[in-house]
Amino acid sequence: MQYRDFGSIFFQDQEMLNCGKTWLSRALDMFRIAKLVLVSMLVVATTSGCVMSEEMKRIQKVEDEKARRKQQMSTNLSGEQIFVRTCATCHPGGAAGMGPSLDQLATHFPTDEKLISFLRQGVGAMPPQPKEVINDIEMGALVRYLRTLKVEPL
Repeated sequence: MQYRDFGSIFFQDQEMLNCGKTWLSRALDMFRIAKLVLVSMLVVATTSGCVMSEEMKRIQKVEDEKARRKQQMSTNLSGEQIFVRTCATCHPGGAAGMGPSLDQLATHFPTDEKLISFLRQGVGAMPPQPKEVINDIEMGALVRYLRTLKVEPL
């Protein structure tokens, strides 16, 4: 009987020992998983820094290009310079070219507001001139120039 008791105690201890191994192996597995997660996070953190710096460079290039374009659209141009840059291809010297002569400008557009509205919207082959292309200061200079432009009627 003692042998049996000893045997049952032995088997109970063996089960407890197996439980201990299971717990220990689970703890080791969890440690391995945590280690893998930390290594993965480290890899992501170091490589995403490279991606972020590339993204920052791309954003800076876009901002530099915007600043360059804004500088090109200088507000210190005279009405004549704006006319040459924007209108003279189709209305050379205000005369008929690809576009009509500007000799009837005062008749068709008696107020500056009507002329500005027409220039901003464009019509037919004449492209619109939004504020991104000709800002308000430049538009004012262009309208003043157009009002003083002398075109010989045909």
